[in-house]
Amino acid sequence: MKAKFIILQVVCLSSAALADFQCDSAVNYVWKNKGGKHESFWKTVTATAADEAGTKAALDDAVSFEKGLAIAKCRKDHENLSGCIAQRYQSIGSTYESMGFKARKTLDEAIINDCQKKQGYCLEPKASNPICKDLSPAPAETEGEGGGDDEKDSKKDKKKKKK
Repeated sequence: MKAKFIILQVVCLSSAALADFQCDSAVNYVWKNKGGKHESFWKTVTATAADEAGTKAALDDAVSFEKGLAIAKCRKDHENLSGCIAQRYQSIGSTYESMGFKARKTLDEAIINDCQKKQGYCLEPKASNPICKDLSPAPAETEGEGGGDDEKDSKKDKKKKKK
């Protein structure tokens, strides 16, 4: 079992080593209720590939997929009053049964009021402009480029240390 894990780890590391570009984009969804429009963060999507065009293409695919998930989450949270109420009661569990009548009534009102404030309708998923960066290592200086600057710098450092 350990051998399989190590092999998978090597494969993952080698594919990451081939990636020279990385692009990120934030996915949000916009919904509206009586209070106006609201924009809610969903997820930051990241894609990597060997070249910038490939990275942007992979990011576009991932963003499209996440937009679908974001709008589904929006509908679940903001267009489903009965689902919101049911979820709240489910999270309370057996505690509700042990409460007195007044406490139950207060809790019922609070749950309904809270869920009604979250109700509205979903408008659209949105994605920010991609932010891309080059992950390839900076080219190392050759000996001919730097010249004797290193020797001069080390001599200056030695003089400063003597003082």
